Amino acid sequence: MWRILFIVLILLFPANTMAKPATDELIDLTNFATNNKLTIDEWQVIIKEQLEKHTAMNIVRELENSYKVTMSEDENIIQYQTEATRIENTFIVSYRVLLPKDNLSHPELVVILDGYFWDEFVEGIYQETIDSLKRHYFSENESMFSWLKINQDDIIEDGTFEEEIINYFNLQEVETQFDNIENKNNVIKKFIYGYTPLWGNRIIINNIAQNVQVAITEDEKGNTEYIIGTPILIHEY
Repeated sequence: MWRILFIVLILLFPANTMAKPATDELIDLTNFATNNKLTIDEWQVIIKEQLEKHTAMNIVRELENSYKVTMSEDENIIQYQTEATRIENTFIVSYRVLLPKDNLSHPELVVILDGYFWDEFVEGIYQETIDSLKRHYFSENESMFSWLKINQDDIIEDGTFEEEIINYFNLQEVETQFDNIENKNNVIKKFIYGYTPLWGNRIIINNIAQNVQVAITEDEKGNTEYIIGTPILIHEY
């Protein structure tokens, strides 16, 4: 599993600062990959929403009726978490309910979908699952974060990938950042940030809207990986 945690912290961007997306961003991202004959090696969608405490506890009790739920805690949060459940042998789904101990912050429901391949069948099951989750657990105030990784075996010429991303999504306010900070398995090579008008989901940084982030990484063997996310790249461990 990819182990990059990007500098921008998700806690800085609460759900009510994000407009509702007009389309499903993951499907748009996978369409970009398949249209360019690129292999999707891994993908993830994270759905978050703040809740009232009684609603959060009702969800915990409901989850306990269908899944094995474990509880853990630290000085700040009590967390209820389900085991990952495989859906139609295509991807896995897990649930977390976070209860702050300070009685001031709102509890939060987090649902995580993880997959390692993509085709039309997976897309159909994915869409059914997302629709069901939104009907059952979420209101219109949830936040969604999506990313996918392009298989490093695909042959992509230098500069071509960035041009395809910019043109396909009509990226605006494009910025590029280089970084050579070493991670255990990867050396971060390049970040690309931009805004596409295709999606309503976005964050505001320095008064500039952003909703696309790309990480181009190179490992110690010189293999390059491309990770595309929206509106920011995050990873749940």
